[in-house]
Amino acid sequence: MALGQPKHPFVSLDPVKKSYCRDAMLYFLKHRTLFFLTCCATLCLVGCEGYRHVRGVVLDQQTKVPLDSVRCETFNPHIMALGSFDSNDPQYSDPHGAFDVTGEFGGCVPECPDILVRFSKKGYKTLQLVNPTDTIFYLTRADK
Repeated sequence: MALGQPKHPFVSLDPVKKSYCRDAMLYFLKHRTLFFLTCCATLCLVGCEGYRHVRGVVLDQQTKVPLDSVRCETFNPHIMALGSFDSNDPQYSDPHGAFDVTGEFGGCVPECPDILVRFSKKGYKTLQLVNPTDTIFYLTRADK
């Protein structure tokens, strides 16, 4: 700034125009728009959080009968690769074999985080699937 100029950009010393109010208003309008655009960009980035949801029915592979009390757990496969095997709260299938599980929320990422779903029941082989898209899942009896 030149010598004798005010430190605030919206203050004008022009005695002819006397545009103090106009300059102040333009300064605040310009910065209000910048603030608004910054808020919009932040909301867009934060708004990309998401999760995967899996819903379906678990059946016996041979008899095609619905299996109740099948333990359905969800895991984050990326965290499992780091050695953590903590699952979200396990859910159990109902008497009709129906279940409904949801993975954990992901952070600010372009896609929803992967989900690994593990189905287990005594007397059956454990089934693990990453991002399952089917709605019917078959468990095979374990060899005795």
